Amino acid sequence: MAKATATCKCRTCGQEFTATAIKYNRREADKWEEWASEHIIECDDCTEKRIKAEREAEARKCAELAKEANLPELTGSPKQIAWAEQIRMGFATRLDEFIQGLITSLAEGRNSFELRKKVEQSDIDTFRNFREWILAKDSAKFWIDGRVFFEGRILKSYTEFRFDFDRAMESKRAEEVAEETTVTLQPEEQQETVLCTVEYTEKEVTVKSEYSANMPPVVKGRGYKWNGSVWWHAISFATGSAEDRAVEIANALLVAGFPVRIDKALAERATNGDYEPEHRRWISRKTGTEQLVVNMERDNDDLEKKARAISGAAAYGKIVIPVSAWQEVEEFARLYDFRFSPGATEAIEKFKSSLVKTSVKAGEQAVYAEGDLKTILNSSRDVLDDLREEE
Repeated sequence: MAKATATCKCRTCGQEFTATAIKYNRREADKWEEWASEHIIECDDCTEKRIKAEREAEARKCAELAKEANLPELTGSPKQIAWAEQIRMGFATRLDEFIQGLITSLAEGRNSFELRKKVEQSDIDTFRNFREWILAKDSAKFWIDGRVFFEGRILKSYTEFRFDFDRAMESKRAEEVAEETTVTLQPEEQQETVLCTVEYTEKEVTVKSEYSANMPPVVKGRGYKWNGSVWWHAISFATGSAEDRAVEIANALLVAGFPVRIDKALAERATNGDYEPEHRRWISRKTGTEQLVVNMERDNDDLEKKARAISGAAAYGKIVIPVSAWQEVEEFARLYDFRFSPGATEAIEKFKSSLVKTSVKAGEQAVYAEGDLKTILNSSRDVLDDLREEE
């Protein structure tokens, strides 16, 4: 091995400098020294300054082109922005050429080499949407971190970001639909800036919003639970219609000072509080049995005593009553505004039917014992627990 050392003169600053290289032998080293003295005409300092100036000029050019194209200004350090501007503009140029190629292929009715199929208008629309979405990214770090994709084939970039892109498109379409079908209501006395979006289906009502410490007291008191992303309330026979529950929670949020987004068809009702209140007193059937359950608030001692007075009543967290006491239960329900669930009604009718069949077999007329609970029951109107665990 032999070290080659050549004396060169910088064409930029005019100063002499030395250039070195390691060669296989002395003869190769001598040849390199002769070549270097004639062809290496810029010192390291001037080379570094020139490259830096070229990069800055390219970054300014890209920034000007980005501004003309109405692309957002990038955020980050000056060095990050300068580098990212070049990555983004280079990608934008290739993407535009790619889309133009699709347009030409569609007009001529031929296949796209990259798509490997005949081009359709939907392909062009997809990549136009992709262009709008990806070029809206304003983080310099995003472009630098993804440069391996942005400096390669367009399809490589699209494939890498397809999941995020598709999810963003779905969100955009949902927002567009929401703009057409919903309206934002403002409370008379706005206490909150957090917007609450009330949505509903036949099975549930949900409330979506950013965090607010004042939200839980409003929704929890109306049966809503947090499922990790939204406040949620299931709809059943006991809750009434989903529309009434959506109107109810929207009205409650407005009264609490929250702006509310809701279906246009329900807006006037939500503003006026026009809804059928949720009935919370129910007689249900205990799951898997023929027993009836009286659902009530645990701190309603007076009503609980009256329920316990029914024949065969027992307390297992809630008051459980044998279906054979159905007449007393019906009287209790009539006096205290309880309703029967479909399961409870079915259990009672089934029991009545069995009594009729037994009497017919015995050749006797079916007679139901009459009971009057008026002397042992007094009126009460307290709200009950939800009925999700019973039928």
